[in-house]
Amino acid sequence: MSIRKTIYFLLTVSFSTMWLLIAGQDSAPTVEGKLTHDSINLGSQTKISFSIATPENYSWQWPVLADKITEKVEIVNQTGIDTLRQRRSDLVMLQKQLVITAFDSGYHAIPPFTFKYQLPGDTVWNTVETQPLLLFVAGLSVDLNIPIRDIKGPLRAPLTFMEILPWLLLAIIIVVGVLLYRRYLKKKRARVKMMPKPLKPKIPPHRVALDALESLQRKKLWQSGRVKEYHSEITDILRHYLEARFNIMAVEMTTSEIMDASLTQEIPSQAREKLRLIFERSDLVKFAKSNPLPAEHEESFMHAVDFIRASIPLVYEPQSRANVKNLSGPDKFDENK
Repeated sequence: MSIRKTIYFLLTVSFSTMWLLIAGQDSAPTVEGKLTHDSINLGSQTKISFSIATPENYSWQWPVLADKITEKVEIVNQTGIDTLRQRRSDLVMLQKQLVITAFDSGYHAIPPFTFKYQLPGDTVWNTVETQPLLLFVAGLSVDLNIPIRDIKGPLRAPLTFMEILPWLLLAIIIVVGVLLYRRYLKKKRARVKMMPKPLKPKIPPHRVALDALESLQRKKLWQSGRVKEYHSEITDILRHYLEARFNIMAVEMTTSEIMDASLTQEIPSQAREKLRLIFERSDLVKFAKSNPLPAEHEESFMHAVDFIRASIPLVYEPQSRANVKNLSGPDKFDENK
């Protein structure tokens, strides 16, 4: 090859390369929009990634994006514009992402996004668009055999120490109060146990006997034909009186044994004779089926009163008289006898 042909070849290659570079700079830049996932579930999220390969000295206007792309596709969030420089090239890559969601199932068409750019030294804005996108939103599968329930159960927030603190303090106060109250009751019971119980005053034997005779008189036993019961009660009252007053076990003794035992006690002879008459008359009624006269019934009763009054110790005598006052007449005894 001659030198002339070589020079012509080199010039041709140089002019071709320069024309291709100039033509590449004047050609329209490319804008791409892609869905990370073109199919999502209802309420889930996906991303639209925008990328622009452009010379660094181009001016760009991005589309103004509000809260929604369409009526059924919403924008949740969007990032800023990132600029990435390409190695071994004078082009830069502009990138941005939209986070989107949809709450209606089915296919949703996302129209092209329009971008504007301006060449260096030019006043005219050129436009370029992305390809339209198609998003599919899958609905929820419904099993008619399962009862209707919430998609997600209510979330339970963990309890904090400050929320538990008032209840903890209340529990401590209650426990301390119960312990203090139990301690107070325990001390109170201990004091009550230490205090001597007041002794009940012992009723003198003659008071008991006179009260029993007064009660017998109100029953009117012999007046209603219950003669045996009447005389038995008189002797029973006297037997218990002799046991309490003189320590004579008269409840288990016969009449003769009682009279023998009474001889050892300081009992006036007249009173002892009245006692003998009461017991012998009672024995006749109980064992011989004797039926005394009305005056004899009254006599046994009054002899019993006289015997008790005659055997009252001097220290008890004033009290004994109070028990038989206001009794007079044929059915009552006189305390002055």
